[in-house]
Amino acid sequence: MPASSPSSAPSLRLELRPSRVLAAALIVLAALATLAVLRSNLPVLSVLGVPVLLALALWQLQRAPRGLLVLLPGGEARWVPRGSDEWRTLDSLTLQRRGPLCVLSLGVQGRCVRWPGASDTLPFADARLLRLWLDRHRSADPVAASDAIPTSPQGPA
Repeated sequence: MPASSPSSAPSLRLELRPSRVLAAALIVLAALATLAVLRSNLPVLSVLGVPVLLALALWQLQRAPRGLLVLLPGGEARWVPRGSDEWRTLDSLTLQRRGPLCVLSLGVQGRCVRWPGASDTLPFADARLLRLWLDRHRSADPVAASDAIPTSPQGPA
């Protein structure tokens, strides 16, 4: 936690950490994939690929960014990575939510960092507050308002 708070005004603070629900879902999918490979006409040695893919997926999930995201009432978003005391102002912030799953994209110092989450790490109440904050400040920040993939090559008309 940094020595000084970025603002004394009330803010929305979200702790980003890897999701246990996503890890459990990956393990269940790997078990189902193993059964599917065994029931198919694939060679039995194909089953060895499932644990490798599971290990890679779990490793990638554990590499997800951890830290504290602070959304200030003035429209500024700040990020402090875990193990650091340095606040970083975000260039952009987008949320894509599909039911209990979400992906939070943080634009930090010219890089896009994606954080996968689920209902255990970003509860619906916090996700709603985040969505309201994004909707309120979207028009003020054109970078955050744009999608990661442009809808047309010409841009907005």
